Amino acid sequence: MRAGEAVVAIASARGRSARAVIRLAGSGLARFLLARFEPTSASWNPDVRGACIGWWSVPVHGWSIPVDVWVYKAPRSVTGTDVVELLVPGSPALAEAVVRDLIGLGAALAAPGAFTRLAVMNGRLDLAQADAVMALIRARDDAEARAAHHALEGGDSRLIESLEEALVDLLIPLESALDFSDQDVASVIPGDLADRASLLAARLDAAVAASSGYARRGLHRVVLVGAANAGKSTLWNALTGGAALTTSVPGTTRDALEREGSCAGVPVMWVDTAGIDGPRGDVDDLGHAMRERQVRGADVLVGVADARRSDFPDGCALRVATHLDLVRETPIGTLGVCAPSGVGLDALRAAVAERLRRGSGDAPAAFSLRVAEGLRDAADVVRRGIDALATHPPEFAASDWREAQRVLRRLRFAEPGDPVLDRIFASWCIGK
Repeated sequence: MRAGEAVVAIASARGRSARAVIRLAGSGLARFLLARFEPTSASWNPDVRGACIGWWSVPVHGWSIPVDVWVYKAPRSVTGTDVVELLVPGSPALAEAVVRDLIGLGAALAAPGAFTRLAVMNGRLDLAQADAVMALIRARDDAEARAAHHALEGGDSRLIESLEEALVDLLIPLESALDFSDQDVASVIPGDLADRASLLAARLDAAVAASSGYARRGLHRVVLVGAANAGKSTLWNALTGGAALTTSVPGTTRDALEREGSCAGVPVMWVDTAGIDGPRGDVDDLGHAMRERQVRGADVLVGVADARRSDFPDGCALRVATHLDLVRETPIGTLGVCAPSGVGLDALRAAVAERLRRGSGDAPAAFSLRVAEGLRDAADVVRRGIDALATHPPEFAASDWREAQRVLRRLRFAEPGDPVLDRIFASWCIGK
């Protein structure tokens, strides 16, 4: 957006409604109001914050339509610029005609995410909060909406800021040692500096691990693991409506199969994996490596075993015994299912949903994929600095930790023209 430019877009949801909201942002907005708005109040001033009802003309159609006009003044508006919102009758054709008329008067059609981008550039939001706006728009359940709202209020930004401050604390003794290295001043690097840096790296790891499904594009990952021929693929087919190949031959599943589903209203991605004790070979080994990656990224790990063998893998949040129709009872602490008939599937879905809700906490992180990857990068650079501290002069560790500090700062702030802004807003819709 250029200086002095005004942008306009329909800001409400598409479709018919009682009212449609048309938003103008920028400077010189009074000229649009003076050209088209006939207020019912003689004392109304388009340059003063406030609201007024009246009539809006669209000359090209000869229309005069009822409108509520709300004026917000910089810098206390949502974008940090002057903002005008027009509430017009909710006909899509009428709202679009008003927008086209405003463009004819000199406004530009807002690009995707333009209003939120203005808020970022004017300091009303930081980048992490901008990510949270889209997270809130895309939230698919209450937990995701709470996480996004927490981030929008600055919860995730405060966490990132505290991580930056911890990096500064690590840098202070190193910077002091470098500043006085050419003088007869003794500068002692604390002996616990590497331990403190390790704790910071662990905090960065924990922040990523605690992030909500939003970091995975809104889907919690539920991963099925177990021995070959335990019934994982048959169970996955029953849960998802998928068509994974199932045979009595061990090692039939070599890839990780993914399909979206729902557990008591909670959106999930069901993941089927290769059997733990499956055959070995070049292709099979790739399947085993892929299973290990899926296990590390799981929100809920479901151990699957044939009820007649009960060879459940360790470390699983839930244990599911298949072939319930072939046994009299299942082991204690397990959920019994018969996938072909559907028996036990609802109980499994409810148990998964309960595990996800229990793990989300009161204020889960809502990190976007961009922020989650940045935190991982910062953790890697912090660890690189720890290694440098043990084997090189202190300026090497200082250089690494300054880089980590820059990585964290770019998660919240960007300079005008920074390509990160284009990446953030590329997938947004117009009007937000």
